[in-house]
Amino acid sequence: MRRIIPFALAAFLLVACRTTQVVTALSGTERIDKYGGVHFDVTAGEFLASGFAPSDIVVVNIAGREQPMPVVANYRHVAPGEFALVASPDAGRPLFATVFYGSAATRLGLAAKDAAQGTWRPASGISFPLPVGIRLERKGGFVAVAAAEPEPARTNARGDYPGLTDAQFANFRAVAAPGLAAGVLYRSSSPVDPVLGRSAFADAAARDAGVRAVVNMVNSSDEARALPGWKGSHASACATLFHPLGVDVAAPDFAAGIAETLRFVATNATPCLLHCKEGKDRTGFACAVIELLFGAAAEEAAADYQETFRNYYGQSPDSPEGARTREAFYGILRRAFGLKSLDGADLHAAARDYLLRAGLSPKELAALEARLRR
Repeated sequence: MRRIIPFALAAFLLVACRTTQVVTALSGTERIDKYGGVHFDVTAGEFLASGFAPSDIVVVNIAGREQPMPVVANYRHVAPGEFALVASPDAGRPLFATVFYGSAATRLGLAAKDAAQGTWRPASGISFPLPVGIRLERKGGFVAVAAAEPEPARTNARGDYPGLTDAQFANFRAVAAPGLAAGVLYRSSSPVDPVLGRSAFADAAARDAGVRAVVNMVNSSDEARALPGWKGSHASACATLFHPLGVDVAAPDFAAGIAETLRFVATNATPCLLHCKEGKDRTGFACAVIELLFGAAAEEAAADYQETFRNYYGQSPDSPEGARTREAFYGILRRAFGLKSLDGADLHAAARDYLLRAGLSPKELAALEARLRR
């Protein structure tokens, strides 16, 4: 017995008796987030109530394409570059399709991003709203230890992190590698956006470290200057490159953004601070490339990546969750560098090749190395 609500109302059809198919819609490009996640007009709660569960494999039919993907509570349960249909434990949140360290909107051929404006425009031949069908492919077919675990929790209250220093709470630390000079490069959460409760601590740490230049990988100039934490901050007095990036590490525009970031580092005063919003994904990848370029082993770069998860979520590198984070990091490197395996790979050479493909000239790369070398 089916209850059909007109598509023009952008509603959804849920099949009674807990059968496993759902019809919903994608209203328009405003439902595509800045990372290319595609948010449907059905909530996670409504979707799960129709008979689906985390670990199911479904087929999403949209714009004439059928895309298999697992249902998960946390997009990090899939490997970098893979699709996931995220049904959050927060029942009121929209159901959405995403690609871990990628763009679902691009991969599904739905929209293209205007890099200058940071907005999405419909791909050729696409008009909204789009009908979306989701059907069960295999019940419980996605084998993942943590398929039903929600995203790890954090708060924005300093008092909830008594075991961390102010700098650790701000995810602020030096970038380190065998060939990298000490005190020339730092990373952190945003020092100007107070939304995470950490900007004042990040900004104070940047001031104490003598930071003179900043790369902001999350905000445009206008966005940053409109933030409550901008005026009077140490960061606002520094030379700054505003270059917001997505998170699709395999995309040419992302690689070009990393090249532009390091071009700025090579031609501006040090110490330099790299940050995005949390200092986790975009910052984490940029710092990993630099660490590998300057002789760090994969395990050393992974340990720095995992430090962020300790600072935000109390995640131990030795825990099962920490192991999954480490394996995800290795997957990010494989995806970005085009490697099938990291075993035996020369990651110093892979980082150099990545940056040259991204657009740095050999002369610019030499200037970067000279600026930061121990």
